[in-house]
Amino acid sequence: YVLMISFSGASSGTVTVDLQENTAMNLVLSPVLLPEVQVDAGNLPRRDAAVKLDRYKGGMYSNLLGETDPVRSMYLLPGNMESQESGGKLLVRGGDPGQSMFLLDGNLVFNPAHLMGEVSILGNTSIKSVLQYKNDFPSRFSGGLSSITAINTKEGNMERWSGEAEAGLTSLAFAVEGPLKKGRTAMMVSARQSLGEAVYHDILSYDANFGDIHLKLTHLLNRHNKLMVSSYIGNDRLELTQDKMQQLIQNTNQYLHRWNNTLTTINWNSIIGRRAFANTAFNYSSYNNYIAIMYTPPLEDGVGGLFDRASLNNYSAGKRYEVKTDIEITTHNHLQHFFGGRFEHTTIRPYRTLL
Repeated sequence: YVLMISFSGASSGTVTVDLQENTAMNLVLSPVLLPEVQVDAGNLPRRDAAVKLDRYKGGMYSNLLGETDPVRSMYLLPGNMESQESGGKLLVRGGDPGQSMFLLDGNLVFNPAHLMGEVSILGNTSIKSVLQYKNDFPSRFSGGLSSITAINTKEGNMERWSGEAEAGLTSLAFAVEGPLKKGRTAMMVSARQSLGEAVYHDILSYDANFGDIHLKLTHLLNRHNKLMVSSYIGNDRLELTQDKMQQLIQNTNQYLHRWNNTLTTINWNSIIGRRAFANTAFNYSSYNNYIAIMYTPPLEDGVGGLFDRASLNNYSAGKRYEVKTDIEITTHNHLQHFFGGRFEHTTIRPYRTLL
């Protein structure tokens, strides 16, 4: 038998034992002199200040029904906090939820959550990695004040087909990736659908349904050029329900809330020579939010109120178009230059109320 003995602050040792009978041994480890460690705070920004959370390390966060969520695992990192008053949105070091940006493959997401903030925008099966910046923001991520969370998805396998699926108490999800043309074109498609009223009708006082689908194509134009096209659609529907007997006795009130995200990204990566790299992207992102309330006044002496039925509708929306290019040039092993340009047009339609 070979025994390996180690202890913090001491040198390790290895002992070979021929165990033929009961044996007693005295072992002595000599202390080791640790090298000097110099701590220097410094004031220079870090080259990459992002905190990376791989999708396989996302099990430290579970939503209200116990399912792991790698994106929302970021809420447990130092300096991050979940806001219960604003539907589970992210607060970073006391900032406002609107000061944190969520990017899906570089495209801005207006509302990065399902189920009133309890479930993140993307399923676990399609996520490649999650990055979060809380300081030293790279200039290519302009617009975030508190934090920037960048979600990167799988690009598709160029050599073989593979897939994975997940089943939980709230939803079913799957992802499939593989080559359309081996070594040249790959596809990744993922989808997720909630189980809705069929599963947690007795747990929640409302009917909540959500679903999303994500399609990504990657094509190698040649050795130095790669084209990626991705599209994402996510939908949510929330409806408050009442018992039928209560509807016969009391007022009949209905509440409906629907929202959806739609994103399209076209990305072109190009290697220019031996020391230059360019990344050009076109991004489209839209968000629609609809709330409807229907109310039937109570009967008084057999006569209704001013209206037999009143309805209140609120609608808001946002659209964003972006074209940007980033160029990286390495003039020396220790000298790099980054520059680029960006054009963005955003239209925000605030709440419109119709009674």
